[in-house]
Amino acid sequence: MTQLKKLLIPLALASGVFSQGSDNTRSLEDLLRSENETLGTLSSVLALLPDNVRSSLSQARDVTILAPNNDAFSRFLASQNVTSPNNATQLDPGLVAALLQYHVLNGTHYASNLTSGSEGIQFLATHLTNETYANVTGGQRVASVPSSDGQDVTFISGLKESAKLTDRRSLNYTGGTVHVIDSVLTMPPNATETLRAANLTAALGAIERAGLADEVNRMRDITIFVPSNEAFAAIASLAGNLTEQQLGNILSYHVVPGQVLYSNTLRNSTVQALNGGNFTVRTDTDGSVFVNQAKVIQPDVLIKNGVVHVVNGALNPDNPTATPDTTATTQAPAFTGASTVEGGAIPFTSGVETPTSTAPVATGEGRDAEGRDGDGEGEGNAAASLVSAAVAGSALFGAGLVAFINM
Repeated sequence: MTQLKKLLIPLALASGVFSQGSDNTRSLEDLLRSENETLGTLSSVLALLPDNVRSSLSQARDVTILAPNNDAFSRFLASQNVTSPNNATQLDPGLVAALLQYHVLNGTHYASNLTSGSEGIQFLATHLTNETYANVTGGQRVASVPSSDGQDVTFISGLKESAKLTDRRSLNYTGGTVHVIDSVLTMPPNATETLRAANLTAALGAIERAGLADEVNRMRDITIFVPSNEAFAAIASLAGNLTEQQLGNILSYHVVPGQVLYSNTLRNSTVQALNGGNFTVRTDTDGSVFVNQAKVIQPDVLIKNGVVHVVNGALNPDNPTATPDTTATTQAPAFTGASTVEGGAIPFTSGVETPTSTAPVATGEGRDAEGRDGDGEGEGNAAASLVSAAVAGSALFGAGLVAFINM
């Protein structure tokens, strides 16, 4: 029973959230009974929970729960080789705790506020604060992206995996509200795992060659502007001549320490990089964002300790005044004399493993901010993030449970 309690303690918090229903008066049992067609799988798991544990963990206030529906929860369990909710104790309890913390948002966010678009894209803090799984001040974020027609919202999590509201209801209760979603969120992996999954193999190889992988993964609250493989290919003629120190200096110029600069905070400004140099962020009238001469081509890739923005050019710390030609489809390299090499080889990729799965961050497939339909199979990567977290912190499972109980 001890292992069962460890697994289901986080779920009990969710049960407390669910316990008040849309009229703020319904009990947990009444609400789950009324939502059985949607949340029956979750209800089956919660039924295993001792009454005293359930009641003691139902006191969270001013929170929003993103609750995966039956299909989403079942797919996730199947991805973990769990054939029935009654066998959920097979899962590692600390990892389950962390994953469910990631579905608990700080603050009460009603569906009408999320879909209206008045706030635009938001990066909502969650209760995932355990540093084994997240290293972002105030809790790991989930991006909330309203559709242009104000009728829908997409939640973007790690590896650009997405989940949508199944309807516009807010299941309110005395502590906040619950939204039913159609996919399990993916905890953001660390920086190097994310680069691999995104097939940003040149950046990953360069970081490893410079000996910066551990530092980048260990830092708290960072923003990384990561050049695409094509951006590295554009300076391939110089890459082989760089010393480890030179390469490290260039890469450090792409990292902002102590700040998580999501896209909705990127404004015309001067920013200090990890190497001490400054670069300039510019926004164009069409909403495009440039860092020195490089354009942000894929924003807001959430990572364990911050955010990654993919750019189409490598930044040069010795050329901080490089500016973009906003009318051009491609930008000239910021490195004088740099060019591609014969055959278009991409530097730093030798020996770097390519991704074994195709996450949306790499393929661009799946549902986007406008609600474009996808295959609904995001739980495979949710599972992958669980495996990554297990490798990173298998000795610390209990910390996630303690954090959940004491939040």
